[in-house]
Amino acid sequence: MPDKCASRDGSRRSTSFDFKWDRILFGISFVLVYCFTVIQANTLSDVNNLHTDLLKGYNKDIRPPIDQSTTIVNASFSLVSIRDFDEVSGKFAVTGVFIGVWFDDRLSWNPIDYNMTFTTTIPQDKIWKPTVFLANVIDSLKSVGQDFVSIRLYYYGLAIWTPPDIIETSCQVDVTYFPYDQQTCTLQFVSYSSLATEVLMNSAINEAMTPYYTEHGTWDLEKTATSSYVFDSGSMFEVHITINRRPLFFLVNIIFPVISLTLLNSFVFLLPAESGERISYAITVLLAIAVFMTMISNYLPKTSQTMARLCYFLIGDLVLSSVICILTIFQLRIFFKSDQKYPVPLFLRNIVTILKCQRIVHVHPKISESDAHNHQINQELCKPCDSNNQDITWKDIAKFFDLVSLFGSLLFQIVMLTVFFCVIT
Repeated sequence: MPDKCASRDGSRRSTSFDFKWDRILFGISFVLVYCFTVIQANTLSDVNNLHTDLLKGYNKDIRPPIDQSTTIVNASFSLVSIRDFDEVSGKFAVTGVFIGVWFDDRLSWNPIDYNMTFTTTIPQDKIWKPTVFLANVIDSLKSVGQDFVSIRLYYYGLAIWTPPDIIETSCQVDVTYFPYDQQTCTLQFVSYSSLATEVLMNSAINEAMTPYYTEHGTWDLEKTATSSYVFDSGSMFEVHITINRRPLFFLVNIIFPVISLTLLNSFVFLLPAESGERISYAITVLLAIAVFMTMISNYLPKTSQTMARLCYFLIGDLVLSSVICILTIFQLRIFFKSDQKYPVPLFLRNIVTILKCQRIVHVHPKISESDAHNHQINQELCKPCDSNNQDITWKDIAKFFDLVSLFGSLLFQIVMLTVFFCVIT
């Protein structure tokens, strides 16, 4: 019994001790948080003294470090949005932030001396920063960073420069697989007037940062990549942006209407020749396809280096439509040809009669050759199979020509569409 009571009392003392220890830890934490908050409340005078001391005797024309070894600028890029991509002129515009990080020993301080001031900002025109230009600019050459940009400084000499800007560059456009094309544009940031042994642009990460990226209506961001390299007169930091075109707009408004027009063009051979509307119908479709070719040219660059496969497809449709117009004229000439003045040649009569015979055998598969000699109806059905039949007229030849032209043009279109979509997708 005493042992149990002792154990029970000991358990009580341990629980009480743990409770007190928790309260002590809570109190220490509260004091630390309170003291840290009070210490961080530096005044205007503290920051003013810090800036005065940092800039006293500071020469912004001399690069860091103190021993004048190579100044390494770790560069990165944050992509915010794709503003515009003009395929015709090759203009690529994005909104982004160039990020440069380096160390400047002259801009370090002891936080205790300035009421625990660990960081501050100084306008970029008061301290040294790398002179960065955009190499493949579309218009006039200009440096990166506006006058309002400040540089973030930390007490151990770290400087972070983040100038936002709307960057417009030239881009080599490849529209071979339009509208399923993929474009890769490059932003080239060059450290101007500094050798690579003096200022070295180094890629901090392997891709652009996209935490604040907003989607574009026409272009879908596929991937980004960054790189840096050294050339004769300096160093360069590159940002490679790969984008894919969203093809739905062009499929609905250009490709599908052209396919529909081409299919309608083939059905001109189903119009009765007596209607007198065949030529006007075929030429109307031909002109509509020509208009769509003009629309496509507005979206493509004026260059012969890369031609879009869609242009070849439209040219094929235009040629097919022209051939259909010619065949329609030829068919009308055959249809209205005089049988007495111009007898139907024997080889044309043979072709038509053979096809008619094949049609009769296909429609009446149970009729045999022996039955054809024994029954009058079978003789009438097989009468077109006689090669010496004189009942074939130019109108029959024209109808046969319409049938061949219809199926021939449809087959050509199916093959052309299959090849086109297999190539571009």
